[in-house]
Amino acid sequence: MSQVGQVGLVLLTGGTSRRFGSDKSQAQINGRSIFDFIVGSIPDSIPLIIVGPDPKTSTDRDFTVVSENPPSGGPVAGLMAGLAQAKFDLLILLATDMPFALSYVLSLMDLLEKEDDAILFQDSKGFLQPLAGIYRRSALVKRFTELGDPTGESMRRFISTLKIQAVTMTQEVETAFIDIDTPADYERAIAIADSLRSDDKSKMGGVL
Repeated sequence: MSQVGQVGLVLLTGGTSRRFGSDKSQAQINGRSIFDFIVGSIPDSIPLIIVGPDPKTSTDRDFTVVSENPPSGGPVAGLMAGLAQAKFDLLILLATDMPFALSYVLSLMDLLEKEDDAILFQDSKGFLQPLAGIYRRSALVKRFTELGDPTGESMRRFISTLKIQAVTMTQEVETAFIDIDTPADYERAIAIADSLRSDDKSKMGGVL
């Protein structure tokens, strides 16, 4: 297990939401926008950097807002913009359309080894999820030096040269890693949130 240094979180919110039809970060889950839902799950001890437009939010949580150049330049460009602000040993990367993923990503911290450039979950089909994981800053800086212009680069290609520890998803994690791209995904996310809330009520004897 590695000795963990300071950790920061980069939240990517700059996607076009083209398939969703509107700004998905403002869609409601349990009475809160997806953005506020995610931000509310981030421990206060973890500095937060938002990459994208200045968000509409009711949270009083401190965060820094930056934009990729050019805007809507893709997730790798967003990661590069966030990395410039994130002066931390370890960087948690999260996309705003994955509202239930963070607690599972945080659980990866204790599994990170000294030789790992990153630690990511891998689903039952062998797909690594690069937009919800933990990266070592030094490895990202080196990779961007090699890459050049990040505009339009895919995350899958970007991470292909990194030394990644892949952690197999359980069924619970696969469900939690829903990626809200379409209205149908959003309906499934609402159902997942309702299920999670019901589970919490059951554990608390119906108090919640």
